[in-house]
Amino acid sequence: MIKYAFSIALVIAGILSLLVGFWGIHITATMFGYLSELRIVFWNVILFATLIAAGSLAIGYAVGKTFGHS
Repeated sequence: MIKYAFSIALVIAGILSLLVGFWGIHITATMFGYLSELRIVFWNVILFATLIAAGSLAIGYAVGKTFGHS
């Protein structure tokens, strides 16, 4: 169990990052009609897309490191 603790932590962090990223994109999309400043919307989408990418990379690394062939 201790052997897989780092991988489990990375997967949990990746899943949380994905959830926050998708939730942020959804919130930003619903705010699009209320915001007149498109620069804010642009940077919000970039931020949350980066969270989604980081979460995906963390999950992929953890699964590959744990179950990958050496």
